[in-house]
Amino acid sequence: MANLAELMAYNMPKSAPNPLAEALAQGEIKPSLKQRLRESADLASREEAKGVFKEDDRRWMETSKGDDIKTRKDKSKPVVYINYDKWENELPDDRLKNGKLPPELVDKYFMAETMHNLEDVDPETYQKLWDAATGSEAYMDWAANSYEWDQKNNNERRPFDKYLKTSRFDQTLGGYLHAGDPDFPTLQPWSRTEMPGYAESPEFTRLLNELATQMGMQ
Repeated sequence: MANLAELMAYNMPKSAPNPLAEALAQGEIKPSLKQRLRESADLASREEAKGVFKEDDRRWMETSKGDDIKTRKDKSKPVVYINYDKWENELPDDRLKNGKLPPELVDKYFMAETMHNLEDVDPETYQKLWDAATGSEAYMDWAANSYEWDQKNNNERRPFDKYLKTSRFDQTLGGYLHAGDPDFPTLQPWSRTEMPGYAESPEFTRLLNELATQMGMQ
């Protein structure tokens, strides 16, 4: 995937100077968080993703990193897998194109899943969010309840600390960003102002709103 500087340079007339593209290429201007997240992972093809999800798999998406990548030899970059069958079975027909996910939704879901790479892409932002969440009694109570539910209903076997660090925390970031979005069936009933564990955590909520602003999702 071409980076932002390359795309800008390509779209400009060859004879025209492009100061912004040059500044990006030289590192004088930092690409947006959204752009850096976009470039932090590869999107698996539909056929590649089929080998990851079982029939009636409960997962909507999955991100694999390093040795956990089983579908390709090159493991240098995280891979995002979308469970196309699940989305296409759960979304209303008017959100699909000939029964399939349209490109704009594929991109939307890909970007949502790249939140799993936030710690690598922007460690400072991630750490602030992590500290605010884990320092909130209300949030940690909510996370513990989520863990118990997943143990009973989804056969969760990881220790709580690993469950929170490698999975649930990233999901709660995305849950806040996409709360109330009809393109995410499980998040449609949610509200940013009423989500348990968030509303009672003002510093965490403030940082989540900053994250939303950086992602263009105010």
